Amino acid sequence: MHRTIKKVLTSLKEHTCVSYSKVATIGGFSDLDHIVVKATSPDDTPLPDHYVLEILQIFAICPSSFGSFALSFSRRFGTTRCWRVALKCLLLLHRLLKTLPYTSPFREELFLARSNGLVSLYPCKFKDRSSTSSQDYTNFIWSYARLLDESLDCCATQEKAVHTSSHENFIDKMDEVSLMLEFLPQLQSLIDRIMECRPTGKATRNVLVQSVMKHVIRDSFTCYTNFRKEIVEVLDCLIQLPYINCAAAFDIYKKAANQANELSEFYDWCKSLGLCGMYEYPFIDKIPQIQIRALENFLNGMWQSTDDPSSSTSVSPLTSTEDGSDYKQKQVMLLGPSKNVVTPLSDHTPDGIFEKSEQHRKQDRQSRFDSQYFVAKKGDSEMQPLIQFEDDNQDWESILDASVSFQSTTSRTNIYL
Repeated sequence: MHRTIKKVLTSLKEHTCVSYSKVATIGGFSDLDHIVVKATSPDDTPLPDHYVLEILQIFAICPSSFGSFALSFSRRFGTTRCWRVALKCLLLLHRLLKTLPYTSPFREELFLARSNGLVSLYPCKFKDRSSTSSQDYTNFIWSYARLLDESLDCCATQEKAVHTSSHENFIDKMDEVSLMLEFLPQLQSLIDRIMECRPTGKATRNVLVQSVMKHVIRDSFTCYTNFRKEIVEVLDCLIQLPYINCAAAFDIYKKAANQANELSEFYDWCKSLGLCGMYEYPFIDKIPQIQIRALENFLNGMWQSTDDPSSSTSVSPLTSTEDGSDYKQKQVMLLGPSKNVVTPLSDHTPDGIFEKSEQHRKQDRQSRFDSQYFVAKKGDSEMQPLIQFEDDNQDWESILDASVSFQSTTSRTNIYL
């Protein structure tokens, strides 16, 4: 009995508001409040198109009316307890968002109203009191309101993508791909919200709910088409991207494989209800798991190639050979710059300059060279230099003759090596 009284009072309140708006319109008071109330009448008739066109004309004549509409919408949607009125309010907002361009101040006014708490789409505080299946209609309105709330955020990123769609060089192309990696997860989230807008119970067969579902499904066609186009562009540039962007692209692609199956099932359910034409549904590209594994292996190889370079396989031949201690005792001696100072080669050359594959061959050559041309002093561990001058004050002609004789000896040795 108490629930029936609430239904009657709610219906009486809504019809009274509509009647007042019609009388005010006849009297010449045709403002946005009255238009919004008339467009959201508590009946099962779809939203009339002429109300949408009338509001768009007011926006074109008076740009300051965007804020007035946000206030009118918040009052109408926030105070009603009839699911028909609430659903028509959301549909009116949905159609205005689709019609107006991304650069319109309308979205800025909605952002401002949402930040001030005037418009609350998510979480939605609506609760139906006008139907016996209140929970079915309430759940559908909550899902629909959340979809519109996320579409506002997605439009902000899509606007940046439109401005940067043209690229002239490699840097602009990479910036565009980075923006796509930011935009594609939002598109995927938007598709998830669309699939959540699945009515249950008596709401499934309601005419007004089905008219709203047609708009939602057609938006999903656009979202999925844009997503499929942009993910292909990202994958084409995958090799040129840094690792962190490749990992983000892989997460998007992996989620797209699961989302494609869910979206295909959702479209099959919509087709069974006769929502939209069969020719309107896009083809769903299902991603096989073998492609996911191939992309994962590619990322693993990229990660291994970017590991710490301290794990290099090139090692010093002085520390990797079995007879390394003997080799150190035979290290090559260099003639010092002055006063015949003898300096070991290992002091000038860092370890690890030889490749491991050529290690033994170079050691054999060095051993033969040392045994033939290096002479050590008995009882002394220090090796003698290759050229020994009797006097440090020799003139340049003696030094030149000594160097020429040394070069001829070296050339004959290279023939045997």
